[in-house]
Amino acid sequence: MIRVHCRTNLDKYRNKRWPEEFVVPPQIGDFVESDSNDVLQIKEIIHKMSHSWSGANRSVKKCGPILEIYLGEIH
Repeated sequence: MIRVHCRTNLDKYRNKRWPEEFVVPPQIGDFVESDSNDVLQIKEIIHKMSHSWSGANRSVKKCGPILEIYLGEIH
């Protein structure tokens, strides 16, 4: 499984729940479905390190690689 974080700048989809893991590597142009059956298209993929925040001083801990997936409307 491939860990991902799906994001969109489309207001009507911001509070939707998107997959957090993909079975195969995502590609630009693939379609992604939310838990409420909304479908958007992968527009951009960024390889990055995931982070977690802990403690009162909000220290940052790097947790490992993740793909950040930017979703947009289908055209």
